[in-house]
Amino acid sequence: MARRLSLSALGDRVDHWPPGAALLAGAGLGAAVVAPFALEAQPLTLIAAGCAALAGALWTAHTARPIAVPERLPPEPVPAEPPDSRDPAPLDEPLTMIELPGGSFRMGSPEDEPGRYEDEGPVHDVTVSPFALAELPITQKLYREIMGDNPGDPKGDDLPINNVTYWDAVRFCNALSEKVGLEPCYVIEKNDVEWDRSAGGYRLPTEAEWEYAARAGTTSAYFFGDDAAELGEYAWFRDNAETIHPAGKKRPSPWGFHDLYGNVWEWCWDRHAAYTANPATDPTGSTNLSSSDRVLRGGAFVSSPRSLRSASRDRFQPDFRLRFIGLRCARGSRRQPGLVP
Repeated sequence: MARRLSLSALGDRVDHWPPGAALLAGAGLGAAVVAPFALEAQPLTLIAAGCAALAGALWTAHTARPIAVPERLPPEPVPAEPPDSRDPAPLDEPLTMIELPGGSFRMGSPEDEPGRYEDEGPVHDVTVSPFALAELPITQKLYREIMGDNPGDPKGDDLPINNVTYWDAVRFCNALSEKVGLEPCYVIEKNDVEWDRSAGGYRLPTEAEWEYAARAGTTSAYFFGDDAAELGEYAWFRDNAETIHPAGKKRPSPWGFHDLYGNVWEWCWDRHAAYTANPATDPTGSTNLSSSDRVLRGGAFVSSPRSLRSASRDRFQPDFRLRFIGLRCARGSRRQPGLVP
């Protein structure tokens, strides 16, 4: 379709001319107006037309703006809506994380709980801040993609990674954070590791976070109750497995986690420490550097039912590499405190 040059389009062009060019254009426009009347018009008519032409020229030169009214105005800018702080931008991460709002619970087991180990008491009040925990233990496929090798045995993409030391676990968390673009949580130097709690990357759950997630608001031995006969629906353990099994094939916990019980023990951040009766907020285990044992939770395919209870604890040296030890990742919450997951 041919483009029609309107007065507004001509005016838009004149609008960008310098004043001198606009003056000449105005004079030309005045001459064009006077010319048809020049031969026959009376002197007064010529004077009036000349004055009009001169006025037009002076106006154009003074303003350098078009006299014509544009046919349409540009649309008003639409202000951007502020982001909803309750729902942060989705994070492109290679594992499914379940956001937990945090809260308080009774950590440990009462003295009359069947199968109880002595280091599970005394029961004490613990509060944890909001955090996110992986739905599944880390698989061999993801571990290989991030670290470039696979120490797991037997091999299988969907099997939980096993044969990993504590040091392997914290290095994996840092590497996964860097892969996704999050700030790594751990500063690792030889046989020492420090946790930067202000960093938003992946990390190991604390022992308190693990038990809070496993209990899912319950106080029974297991999140499904006290009857170990039901354990086979939720876990791979000594009674139904001789080795590790693909992650996520058993029924989930009430909060959506798979394999919290059984399959592989899971490294936690904490150095092992005895409990006290004092209430605690976001505990992180012993601060005694001479206590090198790190906590594991959840039991494994080699474990008896008593080791799969929510309160059950175990501990190993951080350089132990065993076929029944793996890991599960946590990270800080990306939602506001107190929101329901």
